[in-house]
Amino acid sequence: RWNHVVIPSLIQPFMLFERERLLHREEHTVQVEEACRCGKQWRLLKVLCMYFERLETIEFHVCGCPSQTAARQLVLCSLFPCAPLHPSLAVSIDMLEFVAELFVQQAPNERAWATLV
Repeated sequence: RWNHVVIPSLIQPFMLFERERLLHREEHTVQVEEACRCGKQWRLLKVLCMYFERLETIEFHVCGCPSQTAARQLVLCSLFPCAPLHPSLAVSIDMLEFVAELFVQQAPNERAWATLV
């Protein structure tokens, strides 16, 4: 499901997020969308969000509409979901970028890396 449905659907929201971040150069605040008015059944989803400096729980509405999926809404809030459909945990995209860069620069000796950090 990640490869064929979720990740391709997140490209456009991620590009919108990156554009917003480059234009404003400030921390992107969580702005969850209102409940969809499509008439489909929706549910309230509670997600624990991990940032560098804090943990925060947010609640938002999800339904079957492509514009209201949990993953899409989280990416627009600078978060990446840890599950494709109904995530209960999301990690800051900034934190993921930092960790990815850290592991590229990581020393092969993990003890040396642990001492450095």
